[in-house]
Amino acid sequence: PPEYAEPPRAPDPAPAPAPDSAPALAPVADLGAHREAKASRARRAGRVLAAAAAAAVLLIGGVAIGGGFDTDESTDSAHTMPTGPAGQIMLTGERHPANGAAQGTDGVTGVVALESKGWGSHVGLELRGVQGPLRCSLVAVGKNGEREVVGNWSVPAKGYGVASNPDPLTFHGGTSLPLDQLQEFQVNTFDGRTLVTVPV
Repeated sequence: PPEYAEPPRAPDPAPAPAPDSAPALAPVADLGAHREAKASRARRAGRVLAAAAAAAVLLIGGVAIGGGFDTDESTDSAHTMPTGPAGQIMLTGERHPANGAAQGTDGVTGVVALESKGWGSHVGLELRGVQGPLRCSLVAVGKNGEREVVGNWSVPAKGYGVASNPDPLTFHGGTSLPLDQLQEFQVNTFDGRTLVTVPV
């Protein structure tokens, strides 16, 4: 009888190759470094907020270390009084001289207003009769002879408190000298002249 031949068998599927190793896991973050970076970002944000808050306090309080000027001025020269920080201290501070103004050279007049602060003295200045161009400084002089520059500014050609520009120059700044140690304030030009001296 004829031999029975088995039908050909399909080849067995090739076995899947065994992985050489387990799949790599994502690196585990260093939790300590992560926490430190987060704390560092929080500290930086805190410093920025603190600086912004301090600037806002100075702006609202009207104290500018290095000085500041008022620009919202009336055009009525007889009643000019700025409404900013310099104008405010000129209204509410201790005025020197109490009445009128100190007389200086070439028709320059000056009035200083003072306010006691924990850090020293807040100073306001109103200056009239100044012809420009000039560069000036306000200098606080102590009873012991100590001198501190309160601030510097430039006078434009039109001047301040003169016929061509009736509005006075109004300025404010600070000195570390307390009120009871102040003797006078001087408005000096950068070329060495004293325009006006205001005794305290």
